[in-house]
Amino acid sequence: MLGFSLPDGWIDLPDAILRPALETLRLNWDEFVLLRTFGPVGMSRRGKLLNGQRMAHYTSIAAAIDIASGNAIWMRNARYMEDYSEIRYGRGLVEKHFLGASAAMLWDALDAVHAGVSNEAKLLFTGWADSTENETFIVCLTEHDTAEDQDGRLSMWKYRRVHGGAGYDVAVVVNPTSFLSPTNAIMSWSFPVIYGEDAVVLASRDITRRVQESTATVALLSRDQMRAHAFRMLVEVTVSTKHSGFREEREWRIVHLPKLWPSDRITAKRVRLNGEDEIVHELPLKNYEGEGLVGVTIPEFLDRVIIGPMVTDRAAKARRALCDVLEKQVKLANAESKVVTSGIPIRT
Repeated sequence: MLGFSLPDGWIDLPDAILRPALETLRLNWDEFVLLRTFGPVGMSRRGKLLNGQRMAHYTSIAAAIDIASGNAIWMRNARYMEDYSEIRYGRGLVEKHFLGASAAMLWDALDAVHAGVSNEAKLLFTGWADSTENETFIVCLTEHDTAEDQDGRLSMWKYRRVHGGAGYDVAVVVNPTSFLSPTNAIMSWSFPVIYGEDAVVLASRDITRRVQESTATVALLSRDQMRAHAFRMLVEVTVSTKHSGFREEREWRIVHLPKLWPSDRITAKRVRLNGEDEIVHELPLKNYEGEGLVGVTIPEFLDRVIIGPMVTDRAAKARRALCDVLEKQVKLANAESKVVTSGIPIRT
C-alpha cells in the first residue's frame, strides 16, 4: 500500500518518515498522536495492514451467500461467541489493571491537566460496563497469510468441530482497506485482539508512558474530549481482550455497541441461528467516502473465497452457488477465479 514496509514500532518514527502512512490513514499529526497514545496496540498493529496484511472471515456457506446477496454482514452478540467469557474477561482485567492502584500514574497524568477527570471517566465506564458486556456486537476475522491462500488454516476449519458443531465451510479473504482509517460513519470500529492478562498489563503501562510523554498534545484536549478519550480507551481494551488460549486465532474484530454509540445505518433484526432466536445487527457493505469509510464494497475488498475441506460433490455445489451469487448479484466479472477449494485431506 505504501511502497515500503513499516517496521515493528513504526508508530514511534519521526513525523517526516510517517507522513505517507498518515496520509493513507487520513490522519493529521495531532490525531495520530492521540490515537497512538490512548490506543497504541491498535495503531501499531495497523502497520501490518499498511504492509498488505489480509484478513479472513471463516463462516458457513449460507452466511457467505447472505453476505454477497445482501451486501451486509451480520454482527452477533459477543455472548454467543465460542469463548463464553467474551467481554466479561476483558472487563475484569480492565477493572484490575486500569482502574486499580497500579494505574495511578496514568490517571494522575490526566488529572494534572483537568483535575478530577479521571473519576469522571471511571464512573462513565462503570456505568456502561454491564451494557458493554451484554450489548456488544462483533464480526470476527483472522489475519490471513499467503501460505493459506489455497487451503486456508486447518485449525480454523476444525475449530467448531471440537464442540460437536458442523465446522466452518468457507473462508472469505478480504483486503482490509476499510480497517485503516478511524471513522464514525457507521459507529463501528476495528480492533486487533490482545490475549491474556500479561498483554493487558503491558497495554496499561504503555498507555501510561505515552500519556506522560505526550503532555503537549494531551493538554490541548478539552475536559470533555479527555474524558471521552479515556472512556473509549477502557471500552476498547474491554472488548478486544481474550483469554491467552485463543492466541493462535490472531483475531481482529469489528465492534458495534448500539446502546452506547448507535447508528441509523446499522439495523437490528431477529434471526434464527443454531435453533435459537437471536438479535443480530446488519453492517452495510457500503462506502461513505465523505466520512472516510472506503474500500467496503464487495468488489473492492474481496480477495478470494476458500471452500473448506468437504466431500467433492458438496464442494462443487458450494462453489457453483458462490460463483453464481458473485456473478449475478455482486456483478463480479472474475468470480470463477475468486473461488478456490481447499485440498486439506481431513475427515468431514
